[in-house]
Amino acid sequence: MGSCLFTNLVQTQQTIHEHVVSHMKNFLENIDDLLRVNCAISDYYVEFTLNNLNPDEKLRSVQLDVMLPMFKSYRVDSEKYHSEGKLKKLQSIYNGIEKEASENIMLEQYVFEKIGIKLGMRERYNRKLNKIIERGKLKNENEYHMIMDQINILCQLKDRDDEVIDNLNTLIIDFEKKYA
Repeated sequence: MGSCLFTNLVQTQQTIHEHVVSHMKNFLENIDDLLRVNCAISDYYVEFTLNNLNPDEKLRSVQLDVMLPMFKSYRVDSEKYHSEGKLKKLQSIYNGIEKEASENIMLEQYVFEKIGIKLGMRERYNRKLNKIIERGKLKNENEYHMIMDQINILCQLKDRDDEVIDNLNTLIIDFEKKYA
């Protein structure tokens, strides 16, 4: 897997990582910025849900009765914890959201446009992806899905690198052989 592309990707990611980590420490340690981030994320998911209601009545009911209140609660809980000065609780809300949204580029863009804060979720996701690629094997289903998602993205590119896709497919095949 020692492709030149991977080496360049890792070096670029390290530079981005240094910048993102210093920026992230700033917003994750600032209670006011963290409130703004959590509220912007809440707004994004509320808007996304309302603008993408499923035509199926049962699924729409889940969106409106389960998902929408959950997304609204991000804001309500964040405002409550902010007023109580509970930075750790605000960080906990953000960390829970980040686990689910790490590859949501539209969310990152929305938050940046709305409040001018770059979350760096995609960069952290890419670092995880690079670690898997460098290791040369998948350890669990989450990594399997990350690689599958990456293959799907790469296959859609006009100037795709078939060698990279083949290398990623090898990771998938090896994992499937081991756990099939």
